[in-house]
Amino acid sequence: MDISDSEFWSAGPPSLLSAAMAPLAGVLLSLLALWTAAMPAPTHVVALYAAAPCRGPAAPSAAVRTVVVDADNRLFWDGRALADVVALDAQMRAVGALPGDEQAEVHIQPHGPVAYGAVIAVLASAQRNGVRAMAVMGEGGFVSDGRGAPIDE
Repeated sequence: MDISDSEFWSAGPPSLLSAAMAPLAGVLLSLLALWTAAMPAPTHVVALYAAAPCRGPAAPSAAVRTVVVDADNRLFWDGRALADVVALDAQMRAVGALPGDEQAEVHIQPHGPVAYGAVIAVLASAQRNGVRAMAVMGEGGFVSDGRGAPIDE
């Protein structure tokens, strides 16, 4: 059948909004109105959860324990030489066993051209034994491969 036939249009052009389509259009419009009303207002805000403000001077922290890693990758705990990483683990375990408020801060000080792996071993020991407050002190003098990337010796 050709669309230009007069028989095709004898009843008139088809209506898109016939009696059966009117309720559907109303439902769709009401759903669109509900959806736009339920959308949150567009904001360009990033939620930041900052720490609570300080209420007076900070309480003095517990003792500071110092771990020194020298150029020969030897470990020292508060100036005393440690035999190996097992002895370091014992010291870290003693610090980590205390409650969080009573734990000593552990300052890790690499001296000279220290192998990166030696400092990472000290950090891993602190993490493994539950030490909560630690800091790496120093000037970052690690042995590098000449391209700036640290290497393990």
